[in-house]
Amino acid sequence: MNEVRDKAREEMAKIPFLNSCMNISTVFWALGTVLVVLGQFIVFANSICADLFSGLGFWIMWFGILLAFVKKEEYGLLIPFGAVSVTYLVIFIIVLVYHALSLSSIIHFFAYGALFFLAFKHSTVKKRMDNNKAQSMTNYQNIQGGYICPNCGSVMPQEAQFCTVCGTKKAAQKFCSNCGRPLMDSDVFCPGCGMKQK
Repeated sequence: MNEVRDKAREEMAKIPFLNSCMNISTVFWALGTVLVVLGQFIVFANSICADLFSGLGFWIMWFGILLAFVKKEEYGLLIPFGAVSVTYLVIFIIVLVYHALSLSSIIHFFAYGALFFLAFKHSTVKKRMDNNKAQSMTNYQNIQGGYICPNCGSVMPQEAQFCTVCGTKKAAQKFCSNCGRPLMDSDVFCPGCGMKQK
């Protein structure tokens, strides 16, 4: 996938217009997303304006998303997909309140929700969140002098060998060979001193 992105970036850089567009890709996906959201809510007042906003917005938004994908700009994928997905959910709820069933809005909600989930699942944003969670759990363990069960999340005394809530066996704690900082099993380098672990 990275080879495709790199090749597309090289080809787009050769065309002056596309190269300029890549520099302002955020403008495209942000403006397109705003137009799509406005178009979906204007539909209750004026259908022609709604179609114009939505149609133009979708083209601009998807062009921006393509540019963001090529640039590996994760927020350019996450924000539009998330905003449009939530918009369609709100529209579905509004229409449902008026005793009508709108299959198109719920289908759009699930489609954009799935795109958001896929973009998030493969993003470094999720990896950073997981690392922050692991780091905060390590900090919590150090502060409380306890151990957090990886299965159920309950806190148990540091000397316990099994979780007192679910019975899961306590995993052996790894420590940095250089600075002694607690490590996660997946850590290749120490987050404290940067020393490569064995």
